Amino acid sequence: PYAICIRSDGKVTGTDKIQSDGNYYYFIEDIEIPTVGYGIFVEKGNIVIDGLGHTLKGNEDCMGFHLNEKGNVTIKNLVFKNWDCGISYFGNDCTIEGNQITGGHHGINLEVADRCNIIGNELVDNFIDLRLIDSYDNNITGNSIGRLVWNMWMQLSPGDNYFSGNYWETYEGVDADGDGFGDTPHVAYWLTDDEDVGCYDNKPLMKPIIIPEFPSYAILPLLIVATLVGVIIRNKIRKNELE
Repeated sequence: PYAICIRSDGKVTGTDKIQSDGNYYYFIEDIEIPTVGYGIFVEKGNIVIDGLGHTLKGNEDCMGFHLNEKGNVTIKNLVFKNWDCGISYFGNDCTIEGNQITGGHHGINLEVADRCNIIGNELVDNFIDLRLIDSYDNNITGNSIGRLVWNMWMQLSPGDNYFSGNYWETYEGVDADGDGFGDTPHVAYWLTDDEDVGCYDNKPLMKPIIIPEFPSYAILPLLIVATLVGVIIRNKIRKNELE
């Protein structure tokens, strides 16, 4: 069962806290889902789902988002709390960007999912932060990946997934040249046919990615206020110089 559904016809059922404008869906409030099963089930492809900094909270036994064979879906700017699995994706060409997923069993689960972009997410304190099964040609870049039991687990996926510029809590290298990246690759391990296989992030970040605590929609007003303050200060300085 699922609590909320984005249906194939574009309608949202189960909540009025997700609004849409064409193929752009956005949260207007935090959502808490106490039921067991899927939190939000997505039947529609070719859409963007923007959390705008809001929180999607579960009850430890659910999937926050479940997508089954729906391509070209973007999920971004959400805070996931108290989920068994934050995002479970079966499909191709997805983008998962700018989310904070913590304290679950799986952070992000990709299964039979190719050509996906996992960018700028904060994945910490999950039993498995990132799990890929039979998934290929995916780009995992600029994420913070912590460690509880496994950073990453991959099964039946060869080394043609691309990892670069991620922060790994277990990285033990140094940054002697001060460019912000470790001087030696980080090795992430997974299990394939009961054998350890290595995968490399050749530019591991030395500092974690931090997702801003304020909603993304607050950035524009802040920039406007900052610009106005800057103009006022500049005018005062010019006036004092003329005097």
